[in-house]
Amino acid sequence: MKAYALQDLHRLSGPKATLQQALKLSPYNSQYLTELGEICSLEKNWSQAMKAYKDAEEYAPLGPDDRKADNIARARRGKGYVLVELGKLDEAAKMYERCLAENPKDKKAKAELDYVRQQQAKKKRR
Repeated sequence: MKAYALQDLHRLSGPKATLQQALKLSPYNSQYLTELGEICSLEKNWSQAMKAYKDAEEYAPLGPDDRKADNIARARRGKGYVLVELGKLDEAAKMYERCLAENPKDKKAKAELDYVRQQQAKKKRR
C-alpha cells in the first residue's frame, strides 16, 4: 500500500525501495512484481520493467486462485506497453491479443491494441 501511495505522489524511489523490500520477503508475488514493472516503466528502464513483468506472469499461477487471471493480464499488458515503447509494435499487438483471447472483456487490452494498430497503420503510410 505504501508503494502504491508513493507512486501516486510521483515519488518513484520510495515505492521502488518498498517493493524491493517486499520482494525479499515474497519473491514470487506477482502483484509486487507487476508494480515494480510499472515503476521501472515510469523510469523508462525497459529491460528491468520487462523482466519484472515476465517474472510476474511466470509466478502468477502460484498466487491465490481468485487473482491469477488478473495478475496474468496485468503482467501481459505491462509487457505490451514495454514492447510499444521499444517500437516493437507487432510483438505488442500479439501480447494484447493474448490478453483478449483469455478475456474478451479486457477493456485496457482492447484500448492498447487499438492504439498499437493505429501506430502500425501510421508506420505503413510512411
